[in-house]
Amino acid sequence: MPSKRRFFVVAWNEGIDFAMYCDSDPADTVAHWLEIIPAAMNSQAGPDGAMTEVMIPGDSCLLYDWSLNTLPPDVRVNQIPKPGVVFAVKKGSHLEQAQPAPDAANAAATAGHDAAPAADSAATETGGEYALVYLLKRELWREKSKYAERVQRFISSPEAEYEPLPITRYDAFISYSSDDLALATEIADDLAARKLRIFLASRDLAAGTLWTEEVRQTLLESRVLLIVLTPNSATRPWVMCEVGASWALGMPLVPALMFVDPKTLPEVITAYQCRRIETAQGRKALVDEVDRLCQGAD
Repeated sequence: MPSKRRFFVVAWNEGIDFAMYCDSDPADTVAHWLEIIPAAMNSQAGPDGAMTEVMIPGDSCLLYDWSLNTLPPDVRVNQIPKPGVVFAVKKGSHLEQAQPAPDAANAAATAGHDAAPAADSAATETGGEYALVYLLKRELWREKSKYAERVQRFISSPEAEYEPLPITRYDAFISYSSDDLALATEIADDLAARKLRIFLASRDLAAGTLWTEEVRQTLLESRVLLIVLTPNSATRPWVMCEVGASWALGMPLVPALMFVDPKTLPEVITAYQCRRIETAQGRKALVDEVDRLCQGAD
């Protein structure tokens, strides 16, 4: 995976606050950039300069991709769908606010709106944030202005061909016995230090226990299943249940062994690369592998 991903962000707050590309750590969130860009712009503004508002995704703004699909507030840069353009629109924005910014005077042609085809009319019936982004996208793609030229140039660049990762809530689902909570928490903290989003399974599923909807849904929304196998957990029936789930979902599985002989484990587990975590070196190798899988590295 590239060490950086270039993406393009357009921020709208009663006009375009900024439209620019960013070279980012792929694991960074869009929310992170929506904080640091206004902070940088405000630090350079003169005493009478207008201050750029910080918009927090999910709180004060909505995120959309180039195809006008909504994005989750915590979407990471390496998850933005092609061509890598994201719109951040302040909540409550409406069509009547959709006027061109001073340095993008040609970005919105009123006559073009009046002559919009039936598909445009259908898309703008609600008059809210979605309709605003629909027209903004069309103007940025069709018109000529400083902002439009920036977007068009970016979409025509090789950076727009970046293959994104699936949008998930969690990078790693950690399965563990409740007796091993301290160990699982330590591993989770090490992974979180790599900017990974971790879910610690909240219960020890004993034999005959049905999976709750919460656990099932969380597995569906995770990229990697990490199973912590110790003498407390290696023989528990839920191990096979969760291994079977990862296989059915095509989810990478990482077995982490602590004082467990791999020969005593089913082949469906040992078919994967098992990591021994009795030592600090083994623990680091585990974290490196999970990080690599979550980042989509070969």
